[in-house]
Amino acid sequence: MSSIEMTGNAMTATVRCAGLDKEAFYAALAEALELPDWFGANLDALYDVLTDLEMPVRIDLIDWQQAQLSDRERAGFETVFEDAADEAGPECLTVRFC
Repeated sequence: MSSIEMTGNAMTATVRCAGLDKEAFYAALAEALELPDWFGANLDALYDVLTDLEMPVRIDLIDWQQAQLSDRERAGFETVFEDAADEAGPECLTVRFC
């Protein structure tokens, strides 16, 4: 389950992560961020879209620890989110693990 909220020129994308496996998480994230159908659903593609957003975005990952991800998958996602936020800057991308 995911949702989008627009406030001015900024977007908040919320993804409810509880029970999502890797494929379902990619699908929920793609829906929340309104990514195109050709989104690659891999960490490289995720980094690319996160560092090329057209407006400021905050991503709230609700129940992140309840996602059905392996430790390696979880660490990979966290690294990509952190690296993309560093690259884009806090005024463009913020990711919250809730």
